[in-house]
Amino acid sequence: MLSGGLDSVYSLYKILNEMDDEILVHHMHLLNKENRHIIEAESCKQVMAYCRQHFGDIPYTESTVDHRMFSTFGLDSFIVSYMAGVVARNYSEQTGKRISRWIWGYCIEEQDDSDPAHYQHLENICAVSSHPFEPPVREYLSPIISMTWSNRLIPPS
Repeated sequence: MLSGGLDSVYSLYKILNEMDDEILVHHMHLLNKENRHIIEAESCKQVMAYCRQHFGDIPYTESTVDHRMFSTFGLDSFIVSYMAGVVARNYSEQTGKRISRWIWGYCIEEQDDSDPAHYQHLENICAVSSHPFEPPVREYLSPIISMTWSNRLIPPS
């Protein structure tokens, strides 16, 4: 799941450099009153161009959720969890293969933000949207970076 932010870009780069897994990259255009989707979409476009130039043809899909008409729109993590299940289900239906895990990056501050119930909700949402197929397991590349630093991709010491 690629948002275009530092944490997901770092995660993708780490996966491409350190793992032999077959990957599928998915970006969700999360349209809301914050308008982050504009810069996130441009970032994803640039990131994928770089990755394809340096790592070859990488399967990439996109979807859009439009919540601009609502004053509140819920947690992005729940929407992303739902779409991870949808992507996994469609991939399984189309290829006969299973997506075993889905990964997103996170920063140190986010690690402390959520309680165990939040993580259980993420897993349940993904399981519902991947039904009747076995849901992929959620993984984090832990912990990636601190968002309070400058724009350097250097792990904390």
